[in-house]
Amino acid sequence: MKEKEKNEVFALHLNGKLISQNVWKDFSKNYGSNELQGWKPPKRLYYKLGHAKNGIRHLPKQIQNKVEIVKYVPEGENK
Repeated sequence: MKEKEKNEVFALHLNGKLISQNVWKDFSKNYGSNELQGWKPPKRLYYKLGHAKNGIRHLPKQIQNKVEIVKYVPEGENK
């Protein structure tokens, strides 16, 4: 693993926001059905891109295409 890759973290975003319990509840209410009731959001952070992609596959099929993967890098690393 490259040294630079160790400082990267990948997160799942739904509607432009980091998936958290509150964002998940709001989305479920606005979705218009109870199909998402009982689902919990996946992990918030992943250390590898492949793990983040796998996390999307564990979401309900109705929202998989609405979720995006965002890469976070420490501010000092961007220079």
